[in-house]
Amino acid sequence: MPPDQAPLVSRPPNLHERFMQERFSEAIAEQSQLMDGLAQRLLSLELAIPSLYALVLKAISGTEHIVLTWGMAFAFSCWFIAIILTLIAMIPHLDNNIVRDSPDSIEAFFDRAARRKWFLLMPAVVAFISGVLSIILDILL
Repeated sequence: MPPDQAPLVSRPPNLHERFMQERFSEAIAEQSQLMDGLAQRLLSLELAIPSLYALVLKAISGTEHIVLTWGMAFAFSCWFIAIILTLIAMIPHLDNNIVRDSPDSIEAFFDRAARRKWFLLMPAVVAFISGVLSIILDILL
């Protein structure tokens, strides 16, 4: 054997290292559940805030028709986009690229699931906040 390819000396992990490996694996597996919880709370807000705003707007205007301003149209558009993105993030995604006997493949599956949800939920949050800011600016200006 060439000297640059000498065997590496190793040892089995101790209790602390094994515990840390297990917690790391659990954290990776729980990321998708945490994103689902965020999506559920976000969807509740995305449904409640526009509904309350529309209800208050209708109550203030009385029996008259509501005049739709650009700020209101932009806000409701942002809220609609946020709801769609959140619903897509909540829908389970089938991933057939998993080798069930490979820990690396399983870890990659959990990573892909969490990334997919993150890339859908972060724009949903931005769209929702943009809608709220649009309404605030519409009211103030």
